[in-house]
Amino acid sequence: LLKVVNPHLLDLQKQEGYGDLAFEIGKLYWYYYTDDNNGKDGGHEDFSVTRVTTPIKWFDDAMKDDSRNSKTAIIVFEICKFQRDIVL
Repeated sequence: LLKVVNPHLLDLQKQEGYGDLAFEIGKLYWYYYTDDNNGKDGGHEDFSVTRVTTPIKWFDDAMKDDSRNSKTAIIVFEICKFQRDIVL
């Protein structure tokens, strides 16, 4: 997903509704991210780190852009940061 989005990120950030897009991308990583090995060959730890850290940027953007889900983005952003800083 990031290979498609990142090259166009600056243009996307200028668009109305970017915060909503950022929130949805964050949710995709939070709920559905899996590593290429589907957890096999010891990939579980890397999977957890990526699944928790990648959405932080997207939820942060959703908060700053005042998306429809900005209140939820704040909560999930803090949960992700807690897991990154304390749990992992």
